[in-house]
Amino acid sequence: MGDDTPLAILSKKPRLLYSYFKQLFAQVTNPAIDSIREKVVMSLSTCMGHRRSWLEESPKHASLLRIDTPFLLEYELAALANMDHPDVNAHTIGCHFPASGNTQALVDSLRSVCHQASEVVENGCSVIILSDRGTNEEKVPIPMLLAVGAVHHHLIREGKRLKASIVCETGEARDVHHFACLVGFGASAVNPYVAIDLIREWAEEGELEGVDIDQAIANYRTSIENGMLKIMAKMGISTMSSYRGAQVFEAVGISDEVIDECFYGTTSQIGGITFEHIASDAIRRHQQGFGDPESATLDEGGHYKVLPGERGEFHAFNKKVVQTMHKFLRSGERDAFLTYLETAEKRDPVNLRDLFQLKPDITPISLEQVEPIDSIRMRFTTAAMSMGALSPEAHECLAIAMNRIGGKSNSGEGGEDAERFNLRENGDNASSAIKQVASGRFGVTPEYLASAQEIEIKVSQGAKPGEGGQLPGHKVTPLIATLRHSTPRSSFDFSASSS
Repeated sequence: MGDDTPLAILSKKPRLLYSYFKQLFAQVTNPAIDSIREKVVMSLSTCMGHRRSWLEESPKHASLLRIDTPFLLEYELAALANMDHPDVNAHTIGCHFPASGNTQALVDSLRSVCHQASEVVENGCSVIILSDRGTNEEKVPIPMLLAVGAVHHHLIREGKRLKASIVCETGEARDVHHFACLVGFGASAVNPYVAIDLIREWAEEGELEGVDIDQAIANYRTSIENGMLKIMAKMGISTMSSYRGAQVFEAVGISDEVIDECFYGTTSQIGGITFEHIASDAIRRHQQGFGDPESATLDEGGHYKVLPGERGEFHAFNKKVVQTMHKFLRSGERDAFLTYLETAEKRDPVNLRDLFQLKPDITPISLEQVEPIDSIRMRFTTAAMSMGALSPEAHECLAIAMNRIGGKSNSGEGGEDAERFNLRENGDNASSAIKQVASGRFGVTPEYLASAQEIEIKVSQGAKPGEGGQLPGHKVTPLIATLRHSTPRSSFDFSASSS
């Protein structure tokens, strides 16, 4: 939500591979777990090493290395790499391909990494460190997500995956989504050394006023950890061990050949980039860093903010679109509206629907062959919005309008005034056809349920800070309190009344 930049597959800018994956989540108003107030049931800790058969029991089963976070600092990674233990030992594999190479060079290097991983596991290694350090003018880093997915599935196909854990030492990872992708496709831990070095540089140059180096890095680590907890909570996953390798993502714009080799089992509804495109983007980014210093320019990105002069990533709600929209809103003239419409529709494609076009020269059919309008309108529904999120007038207006055309409005989970369950003198029906029942069951009575044409039950619901459902006390008016059988001015903690 709120991202008006093009999908990675539609962008004219080279995007990191992480951008082609969208996180799956429980598509409800509130996630199944509250990662803040129910943090006690969640854990980012995990164990690394050789995981032995569950059908046997021996002291070796407990010989694992436990870490409390998937975010590793440099000294922690160094301690892991130099660990001298008969059951927990690490081996580092470089993930690069030659800058003078092509698509085949990337594929060959990727398969070489997989072969090396298989060999070291066969020789007793229990922790594989995939590293893109050592990048220089001649060596291009293999996209770390590609390397992790390839090694993960290669070891699965060879029946060796439980014999070793995967750790990433990468300069690519910097935000929460990057960490989620790497862990979701098999990594146990990640060391984002470039992000850490950048924070360290900022702190040393005084750009982080009042924050020293250690505190700045600790803040970054905490933000990544909290973000991981929030992502896991959206799918009701409480432990990092369960999220690791779960592949709760959908690929948008990746070809079958890449999916089958590196991300097997991941849903991909459309085709997209091949190894050739991935290699091309990697080389392009590499040339920006190691090209001629005189002509080198820093890519400003522009993913989060519209940059002037058409620099950076394209945004659907750019200055031109916003200006034409405001001009129409202020004037109300049809010509201004048509100008806005033309500006909005002739922009670069942002979503897949922007690529749809009506076929020209279609032979029209007779109206007798078209479904009657009354039948079509029966399938219209409104989104679920609670009374309180909407004013009583707006909530009733939606219900009356949908009932008039034969559609269905949704009450939301905030209850509904019993007076609306009966027809009004003018024949209007203000009762929402769809009644929601949340786990808190506030506002739910036998009369409320009996008035519904359809009952929508929301499982594992409850107020989540910053996620919706939480109603501060000053917003609980006497009407809302009556509908939800509560006390005016008392804060609504919907999850507290769940069972």
